[in-house]
Amino acid sequence: MSDYFLMIKDALAERAFGPKFWGDFASSAIAAIAGAGFGAWIGARSAFKLERHKAHDERILAAGRAKLALDEQRAAAGNLAMLSLALIYNDLIVIDNQALTPAKKTIAPWFYMVPLDVDPNNHHAVDIPSLAFLLQSSEPEIVAKLALEPDRYRTLLNAIQLRSTYHQEHVLDAIEHMKAIDPNKTRYTAEELQHVVSDRVFVVLSNYTSDIYTLWELGMKTCKRTGDELRKVLAEVLPGYKIIGFDIAVNVAGQGSPVIKARDQLAKLREKPPG
Repeated sequence: MSDYFLMIKDALAERAFGPKFWGDFASSAIAAIAGAGFGAWIGARSAFKLERHKAHDERILAAGRAKLALDEQRAAAGNLAMLSLALIYNDLIVIDNQALTPAKKTIAPWFYMVPLDVDPNNHHAVDIPSLAFLLQSSEPEIVAKLALEPDRYRTLLNAIQLRSTYHQEHVLDAIEHMKAIDPNKTRYTAEELQHVVSDRVFVVLSNYTSDIYTLWELGMKTCKRTGDELRKVLAEVLPGYKIIGFDIAVNVAGQGSPVIKARDQLAKLREKPPG
């Protein structure tokens, strides 16, 4: 602006407010205004670009945080599913140690398998909706396998409960009947046991017992296999996340299990079945 004051000062001194003065004055003014406007435009454009880059960076950070939170939720869902499978596997081992293997060593597993009090409604569930993201993995069928394992386990528990109830309702009376006939007799053949309980009771208990062994063997095979497959898929989908394995089942259900120790101590106090 000092140039304008000088021009005016010189013009006043020379009394030269003619066309040339006003032409030069207008040109200088327009140039100054244009320069100021261009500078403002450059400043506004730079500020706009800066804000746009800032918003873009914030969107990238927000998307990264959202993906991180989603992956953490998915890893948690996968680990909870692994835990449910491991607990099912653990229960299968305990059931085998408590009832199946001891009964299998006798001449009549259908008779000597100890009744177990279980609740089919109190089973280990898998939250399938939380694992829907696995449908987009390389092995989408893993979702169906995860849905089947708890159902198979619940079916086993139901068979155990039905057999246990039926056993308690019919076999206990048969044992009392055998003791009443000959209190000194402690060894019976399979045919004698069948005769004492009646053919109908024998058939029902045999069918329940056969179903239990079949379901248990299938569960032991598929539960561990499904767990291994799930762990592999989760490692592919969620690289870098810790995925648990089946070590918990081995540690919990080993020979140091309090449940198994209590069972063994109880077995020493009662009369051993023949076999």
